[in-house]
Amino acid sequence: MKKIFILFSALIMSIAVTCGLAACDFSGGGNSGGGSVQNPPDNNGGSGDNNGGGNSGGEHTHNYVITIDNPTDTATGKVTEKCTCGDTNEITLPVLTSGSYGKTKDTATCIKGGVIKYNITVNGANYRFEVATPATGVHSYVGGVCVCGASDPDYVPPHVHSYTQYKYDKTKHWKECSCGDKIDAAYHSWNSGAVTKNPTCDDYGVKTFNCLHCAATKEESVPKSDHSWDNGVVTKAADCYNEGVKTYTCAVCSDTKTEVIAKTKHHFIFTSKDETYHTVSCENCQETRPDEKHVYNNGTCTSCGHKQAVITYQGFIFRVNTNQYSRASSPTTVAVVGFAGASAANAVIPSVVPVNGTSARVTEIASGAFEGDQTLTSIVIPETVTVIGDCAFMSSALKGNLTLSASLESIGVSAFAETNLEYVEVNARIIYEYAFEGCRKLIDVRLGAKVECVGGYAFKDTGLIKVRFESGIQVRFYMEAFGNFNGEAINFNFADTKADWDVIQKDPNWFAGSVYYLHTRVGTGSMQSWRVENGVETPY
Repeated sequence: MKKIFILFSALIMSIAVTCGLAACDFSGGGNSGGGSVQNPPDNNGGSGDNNGGGNSGGEHTHNYVITIDNPTDTATGKVTEKCTCGDTNEITLPVLTSGSYGKTKDTATCIKGGVIKYNITVNGANYRFEVATPATGVHSYVGGVCVCGASDPDYVPPHVHSYTQYKYDKTKHWKECSCGDKIDAAYHSWNSGAVTKNPTCDDYGVKTFNCLHCAATKEESVPKSDHSWDNGVVTKAADCYNEGVKTYTCAVCSDTKTEVIAKTKHHFIFTSKDETYHTVSCENCQETRPDEKHVYNNGTCTSCGHKQAVITYQGFIFRVNTNQYSRASSPTTVAVVGFAGASAANAVIPSVVPVNGTSARVTEIASGAFEGDQTLTSIVIPETVTVIGDCAFMSSALKGNLTLSASLESIGVSAFAETNLEYVEVNARIIYEYAFEGCRKLIDVRLGAKVECVGGYAFKDTGLIKVRFESGIQVRFYMEAFGNFNGEAINFNFADTKADWDVIQKDPNWFAGSVYYLHTRVGTGSMQSWRVENGVETPY
């Protein structure tokens, strides 16, 4: 028997079924053959042993008419198969949301209806049908344009940086986009300069330097030119024990100068004695004068030519600063110049250094002493230090915490710029510009009551989220003294009252951002807070 399917649909859909063949229940048998029956005939009319052949029975083929009530998202569907012989089968189709169907993506757009094609296999038969869907009515934008051609009214094209020519200040130059993004920031590289105003014996000249990369310029004073002196006239004669005087007159400006004429019987020479003094004696009569203290100019004594000492101690190089003092009783001091050999990761600067049998205090860290040192990660600075020079630790590997004592007078320009410090406690009287600029891991700063000045850009482009001020501080903030590189708001914790905060001197644009939080004391100790955005304070 064969099973034939005739497909109908209760809705508009395409259906495919695959079934096996089956015989009807009323299969016809043939009549039995004549003669004696040795074996009973089979149901299909087999021949008897007497060779009487029977005719074969008929075979019925099912002709199914199929109707389908299609499922919905919430109701099941039904497949009904009915043959002309009366044989009927019913199959339940699950709801469309059951997860039993394979389906294609809805092809509907914002203005055009679409279709979803479903398929499912039940009892070995595969059914496929389509469901029409209405237009979505909702635009689907790609790059600001819908498939229907409509434009997205809220679409903003991605920003493309357009960098201008170099901008600059007195220290650096950079390229800047209209959005504020900066690239290629670098310190100026000055040329050898040219004299733009010639000096005379009455007035200083000017030498102008140009940056090799931008339009920045700087000027230096050119010393007055030498007078054009005549050969001079002896206005007081010298003798063996008394000096004379010779007077010279400038042929240009008529200025005069006098010159001591040495005693005729003495020829004094200067012999270096130690790092502090030189001996004065007459070359002819051996008469001596009291020892004189060196007067240094660029490290060389102007009288005896002695070179200022540089000594090595505990792994550091120190410059002896005896030229700072005019009195013989004044102590000798030294400045740290750098490491004597290989850099150390954790360095401790001594407070005193032996110099010619005395203990010289370490009062200064020289400019550029440890600049760019990628080995140095921590430093202990003694309380004897009063000055940290420009760029002293700039771009070094310093990290973690740093406490600077109240004995410190000043922190130089870019002294700790672009390091990895995370917490700094500062008690220096003056913090010069760019001192901690670019320290992007620096999140917490404490300023002592001694601090009087926070220079421009001193804490700009850092990671600051907290700045704490000790009680009694009277300080001035200069241009963009504070600023977080990623725009995060900074909390300023002020130990005194709001009235005290308001009288703090602040340059316009002292804060390089739009929002910060201010916390001050009220009454005997309770705190009050404000959110400050673009200068407008809102209590919170």
